[in-house]
Amino acid sequence: MATATCNFSQSLTNIYYSGWDVDWPGKNVSQRVLFNYYGTGYDFSKTTGLSIIQGRDFSADFPSDSSAALLSTTAVQSMGLKNPVGMQIRLQHQPVTVVGIFKDFVSGSPYRKQRPMLVYLNPTGGSVVALRVNPARNLATTVQQLNVLLRQLNPGYPPEILFVDQQFEEKFRNEQQLRSLSNLFATLAIFISCLGLCGLSAFAAEQRIKEIGIRKILGASVPGIVGLLSADYMRLVGLAALIAFPLACISMHQWLQNYEYHVQLQWWIFAAAGLLTALIALFTVSILAFKAATANPVKSSRSE
Repeated sequence: MATATCNFSQSLTNIYYSGWDVDWPGKNVSQRVLFNYYGTGYDFSKTTGLSIIQGRDFSADFPSDSSAALLSTTAVQSMGLKNPVGMQIRLQHQPVTVVGIFKDFVSGSPYRKQRPMLVYLNPTGGSVVALRVNPARNLATTVQQLNVLLRQLNPGYPPEILFVDQQFEEKFRNEQQLRSLSNLFATLAIFISCLGLCGLSAFAAEQRIKEIGIRKILGASVPGIVGLLSADYMRLVGLAALIAFPLACISMHQWLQNYEYHVQLQWWIFAAAGLLTALIALFTVSILAFKAATANPVKSSRSE
């Protein structure tokens, strides 16, 4: 049913317990560092999938782990320690020994940098049980079995089963709504732009109908005429890209600053957007340009 299990003092996706009362050798008297606290049982890293980058996880093979702690990489940096594994620090005036360092993970708000985190061993306490389910088993069947088991263990309290990925998805609900609206308005903008290009192309082709007829009589090819009529619009698309891309880059950069963890803007994103825009404009203009280029030159060049 589950490949690993571990009890926690609070949910993995929310932080409720924090404090200033962590001391370590060499700490400046005036230095104040706010730590997030997690009480956990054994198999902390196996259950969460976190990487222990130095030292080890809590283990029942070490009875001394009852007074041990794990630190996040941000905590080690904030404390100014180089090799803290094996060092004795104080948590709420009680001595604990650092046995491992783990890589930071997003446990509270995904919009801000994670605070230093200290994890202490509390194998018999906690209000949350975390499970890493077996991916080879059917998830619905696993949830059903868990519900039956939890009701048997504690029939007075109905179980509440939550998924970490779904809880984090809720934190990004505003971004999902923004994405949907952006896609909608972008589609409408492209459609309206194509309509405008069609109208402008038809008007330009009508204005130059005699010129097109004369060029065909003199031996101009259909691709050459289509290219001639499309070139002016491609220059306009290029000019629009030179104006729009810097503004878009600045706006996207400012928007990404709202998130502590975000992607980096890459040049190929704008190159791909420019190429796609050019292809859409070229396709739209070429349809009417081809129609004008294949018209009978005798009819188009005769005197009215």
